[in-house]
Amino acid sequence: MEIVQIDFFEIEENDEYKKIIQKVVQTCFETEKLMNTNLYLNVILTNPETIRATNKHYREIDKETDVLSFPMFQKEELDKLVEKIIEKIKELQMRMRWE
Repeated sequence: MEIVQIDFFEIEENDEYKKIIQKVVQTCFETEKLMNTNLYLNVILTNPETIRATNKHYREIDKETDVLSFPMFQKEELDKLVEKIIEKIKELQMRMRWE
């Protein structure tokens, strides 16, 4: 399974950039033991004008930034998910004590 998808938007493709990004992501996934997961990373390389427009549209920030990051979940969703996981773990622990 491919762990990183690299796209070029409104700039010329660069094989050297692709190789560097692939190597960095591969090393990170190996180090963090994420190779056998269903996780992947999508990297889009673009120009400053596109980043500024995207920032303005989605983040209401009218300037260029080095990186744009959009999480798969919002913080509130993650908090709820973590709470449910903790709740289920506690339920299982209680059941195991009674068995």
